[in-house]
Amino acid sequence: MLKTLATIPNAPVVAVSDTYPAYLRRGLRGAPKAKGYRSHTELLADENVQAVVIATPTHQHRDVVNAALEAGKHVYCEAPMAHTIDDARVIANAAE
Repeated sequence: MLKTLATIPNAPVVAVSDTYPAYLRRGLRGAPKAKGYRSHTELLADENVQAVVIATPTHQHRDVVNAALEAGKHVYCEAPMAHTIDDARVIANAAE
C-alpha cells in the first residue's frame, strides 16, 4: 500500500512510523522522501503530516486513531476498524 500511496503526486507520503526498526527501514524504502519515526506519537507531532493511514494490529487501532484525531489529522483506518464493539464506539464518537 505504501508504494502506491507514494506515487500520488498531490498527496505525498511525508512520514512513516514503525516500532520495529526493520519494518521502518522497509517503509522508508517504499517512500524515500519520507521522514521516519519510531513511534506514532512522534509522527503525529509533525505539522507536515496532515493525514494518516492506520495500519497497526487491530487491537491498537483505538489508541492510535484517537491520538491522530486529537492531533487534528485526517484518518484512514484499515479494516477491521476496531478489535471490539466498544473500541468501535469510542472511535466513532471521537470522529464526531
